[in-house]
This record gives sequence, structure tokens and C-alpha cells, in this order.
Amino acid sequence: MRIFQLLDKFRFGGGENVAVNYAKVLNKLKIENYIVAEYFDNKFLENLEKNKIKYLSKKNLKENDKDTLFVHTNRNLLKLFLKYKFKNKRPKIYYIQHLNYSKKKMSILSKMINSICDGFIQITPIIENNMSKYIKIKKYFFPNFYINKYSINERDSIRNKIREQLNFLPKDYVVTFSGMFKKGKNVSHIIKLAKEFKEYNNIKFLILGDGPENAIIKNNLQKNIIWLGLVDDVEKYLLATDLYFFSSINEMMPMALIEAINANLPIVAYNTEINKYLLEYQFIVENIEEAKERILEFYNLDFRTYNHKNKFDFEFGIKNLKKILWS
Repeated sequence: MRIFQLLDKFRFGGGENVAVNYAKVLNKLKIENYIVAEYFDNKFLENLEKNKIKYLSKKNLKENDKDTLFVHTNRNLLKLFLKYKFKNKRPKIYYIQHLNYSKKKMSILSKMINSICDGFIQITPIIENNMSKYIKIKKYFFPNFYINKYSINERDSIRNKIREQLNFLPKDYVVTFSGMFKKGKNVSHIIKLAKEFKEYNNIKFLILGDGPENAIIKNNLQKNIIWLGLVDDVEKYLLATDLYFFSSINEMMPMALIEAINANLPIVAYNTEINKYLLEYQFIVENIEEAKERILEFYNLDFRTYNHKNKFDFEFGIKNLKKILWS
């Protein structure tokens, strides 16, 4: 068996991260696999090589009917549809839906998916209505997952090292926000919270990320805010964190939140369908006022770690990918 994962370009992004995690699981299962795309970002290729993930340029892909294709993009779906629509022999094809589409677009996509694909991989519960109406082939519910870089034995030393580097005291309570600063992420909310807690000397706000709305952060820095910009390794900063604040409200399956869950962090997040699926009720709030109250409550309880019942880790990925490949 050979598995080819089809992307548009070798670059960092949500779908690309999913493909990398799939490749790590396939390597663990000792299945020959490749990520296939057009060359774009050498740093992304360096990351693949570092993780011993094989890759191919699209022009070098020569699949056959014994291969399996994981389709991560609609551009690749269209190309495969035009190539295989009238052929009896074709590879086994699975389409992975990374985005939530309008009924009109889903109707168009579903015609191609139902025609040439053997399976539809649903990554989030929030597309259930659209999917059940339009998708007629076999469906698999396989949420995104995150593979932790650090073992349990390494976590305490990394936590202490990062907190020392950032001049955090042992009694400091660190609230972290991470992500792209763009519309829908509610970046301003972490600033509002920091201002609300400016009289609390031991509550610190660690901000990781950058983007089009970075002026919101740049213009509002104060003594209880540490902004590091984009970082290569979010996980090590999560290990130095005591509470994770997730303010985004328009997400299919948020990798940032999954990383925080896997880091065993208490979390404060807004009341959305996907957040309610991922988190227990005590971590859900209705608005920024409730977020402030919950953070203060957790701070007063010295609540710094929590073992979530839902884990989206390496073992989760192995179990679900096995179901797809050998069902």
C-alpha cells in the first residue's frame, strides 16, 4: 500500500498541518506515504525532512489503482474528478473536508465527491447537516489531532526553563492566547482582559502570534502583557502556561484549542458548537465579562492543570486512521 496526500503547495497552514500529522501516524504504522504538492516554502520542506516525512512534487506523482489518495483541497478534487470520472480503475480516494461550505458550493462539491471518492472524512461535528444531505458515500468522523513533541517526563523542566526565560515567578498565574491576529479571532478580548487584571500583580498575559490585526496588540502593551510574536514551538510555551484563553468563535476544528487540551490546561472559551463538543461545561463562558469571572475563579483556586476527558493526540490519530484504512 502507498498513500499520497494531495495538497496545493508546500506551505504552513491548517490543512498542511493535518497532512503532516497523518504522515507521522502513517510512518508509525510503517505505511509508505508521501505528501504531494507544488514547491513553495523551503522552511516547510525542512520541517518535513526533520520529521522524516517523504514528499513529492506534483509532476512526479504517478499513482495507480492499488494506491490510496487523501485529498485535502478542492483543486486536487477537481483534477481527480476530470481524470477518473470515466475510468473503471482508479486509486482509492478519500476527501477531507477542512472548511464549512455554503449549500450551493457543497452541492457542487458533493457531485464530484460522490462520483470518484471512496470515503468522506468529516473533521468536525458542525457540518453534520450539510454532510448528511449531500454526501452519499461512506463517511468517517475523524477530528483533527495534535501530536505532542514532549514527553511527560520532559514537561516540568521545560516549564521551569521557559518561565525563567520570561521572568515569571512560581506564584505568577500565566494566561496564554495564541493564534493569527485576524477577523474572527477576537484578539482585542485578550487585551481587554489584561486591562481588567492590571491590578493583579501575579496574573500575566502571554500572547503568541501575529497577523493583520497586530496593531491591537502593539498599541495596547502594558506591564502584565508579554507578546512574543510568531513562535516556532507553541507547545513549550503552553507548558509554561496556567490557563489558556480561546476567544475565536468561527472554527471548524481549532488546532490551537486541541493543543491546549493536550497540554492539560484549564481553558476559558466562548459558547460555540465546536467548543462545547471539545470542552467540559466548566470551561465555557457566554461573554468577556464571564471570561473575566472564570479566570479570577481559577486564579483564586490556583487551578493550573486539568486532565481533559477528550484527548486528540497521537494514539487518537492512530486509532482513527486504522479505522479508515482497514474498514
